[in-house]
Order: sequence, then C-alpha cells, then structure tokens
Amino acid sequence: MLEELERFVLCTTPAELRKKHLSGLVTHHLQRYRIAKFQQIVAEFNNNEKHKPLLTLEGMLPEKKNKIGHIGSISENYFYGHGLALREYCGSRRSITSCIEHAVYLDNNLPQRDCRWPVLCFSPRRESFLRTRGFEATAIGLPIVYTKGLLPAGQIERLKTRLGKTLIFFPFHSIENAYCRYSITEAIRALSEYQKEYKTIIVCIYFHDIKSESLIKRYKDAGFYCVTAGHREDPLFLKRLRSFFDISDATATNMVGTSSAYSLGLNIKHYIIDQDVKKIPINLNEPVINKKNQIREKAMEILKEQKNINNENDFFSYNFGTNIKLSCKAIKELLHI
Repeated sequence: MLEELERFVLCTTPAELRKKHLSGLVTHHLQRYRIAKFQQIVAEFNNNEKHKPLLTLEGMLPEKKNKIGHIGSISENYFYGHGLALREYCGSRRSITSCIEHAVYLDNNLPQRDCRWPVLCFSPRRESFLRTRGFEATAIGLPIVYTKGLLPAGQIERLKTRLGKTLIFFPFHSIENAYCRYSITEAIRALSEYQKEYKTIIVCIYFHDIKSESLIKRYKDAGFYCVTAGHREDPLFLKRLRSFFDISDATATNMVGTSSAYSLGLNIKHYIIDQDVKKIPINLNEPVINKKNQIREKAMEILKEQKNINNENDFFSYNFGTNIKLSCKAIKELLHI
C-alpha cells in the first residue's frame, strides 16, 4: 500500500490530481509528502559513507546540506536544483508556476506534462519545437550560468592552485530504464593522454552510476579523482556541479549532451573522447536506445576537431542555448514569481 502511495505521489502531476477530483487540502498534503520523500531520498544518498568523498572531492569541497523547500507544485522544478537556482538568481522565495526543463534536448523527445504550464527550456530550437506542440515555451539558456557554486572566489583560486591544471570528464550516463555501456579501458587510455597537459583528472559520475563500485575503482586506480554532483532531487546538485566547473580548466565527454552545453556556455575548453557509447534498456525486450542525431553528430565533429568553434556560435546558441542569459527581471516574470 505504501509503495503504491509513493508511486502515486511522485509520478502524478497536480493537473492529474485535479482530474481525480481531489480537494485542494488533499493535494496540498500530497505535495508535502512528495517533498518529504525527496528529502529522504537525498539524505540517504548523501549520508552514505561511500558517497561523501565523491560529493566533496575527497574533502576539498564543503559538505553542505540544504533542506528541500517548497518551490511550487511542479515536480520537474525540484530536479537538479534548477528551480532553487533560478529563484535565488531572482532573490525570491515565492512558488514557481512554470516548468523548467532539466536538460538540453537535441531530439524531439516530449515528456508527459500539462500544456497549461509555461515551459522554460534551454535553446531556441527547443522553444520552437515546444510551441508547435501547443506549449507556451521560452528559451532561457543554461541554468548553470545563473547559478553560484559552493565556493567563494578566494577558495576557488586556492583549490585551483592546489590541483594545478585540471580536466573534468563527464562520461555519458545511465538513466532509470537503461544503463550506459562504453569501454572504460578506452576512456582511461584517452584520459591518460590528457595527463600530459593536465595535472589533475576528475571523473564526474552520475548518481545512477554511483552504484557501480567497480567503475569508480577503475578510475581511481588509474590515478583520477571521482566526484558526483549528487542525487537528482538534491537542491545543491547544480551548485555542486557549478563548483566543479569553477575549478576546471577543461572538460571532456564521450557523448555530446548537457555537460557539453554547460562547458561551452561557461567558456571552458571542451574535448570529445571518441568512442562507441550505447544505452542498453533494462528491459531486454526493448531496442537499444540510439542517442545519435544530426545535431549531436555535427556538434561531435566540431568539438573533436577543436577548430573554428567560435565560428559555430550560431549553431551552438540555437541548438544548445549557450549564448543566452536573461536579466533577473525577465526570469522573475517567466517564473511567475
């Protein structure tokens, strides 16, 4: 019974609750339960002794906790701390009534959501697509450019001096219904080549892949640090991630995605480790997930060559939202706070 209630609360949108003719009071209590459940998930993740070194870069970053406050009734806004970051940028504590997308969409994937919610997306291309599907959508660029990290400027400089020239690798990651498969041996070999230029290599591992202790061990045995930005529902996820970018001189990935957009948006040199990457469904009866498309392929080629990237500003801005940053007033109006 409890598992059924949790699935209902965590997966049902406020619009669906209304359709079920639940009273405002019941809806309010269900939303409070949802926040409490998120808080429990984050606490269990962060209090795991194996996770603490990954969350703090072996104690070099502060071990901070932030209670999940009420930022509105839209579950998606709690993911990765996006709602909190944008609300802090505006200096407001009011509830958000727009839906903030949590990733760069390079395809036409359309999560199930209520058309009555205005949607804030990353890129003009995504905005255009959503509008063709009946959404009131606006491209706001990358949430990370609105976000302050966990470290003040002085501590960032001291840590950069300690680490030396640093590259952070963001391997493509697993998701709830599929795990990511690539050659870790190939990735380590490529990262070892970068050690000729970069003193410190850090591998940022997504929370779904933290479960693989062998994955972490292999990277650590190769002489790399391993970190994680935290669980998806952690309100400090984006702040922690911004801190990783703040101490980096370059980044790398084995598949263009949100980490690529963040790197370009923050003007950080970004490399591509060219290897075969697949997402294998947990349900083996489903087909392998193909993440390749024309936009991703073109971006991969541009970044692999490391030439004329500045000449492709229009391409990256339109498809990734890399050159967009709105004023506090504009974001406040879009969040309806």
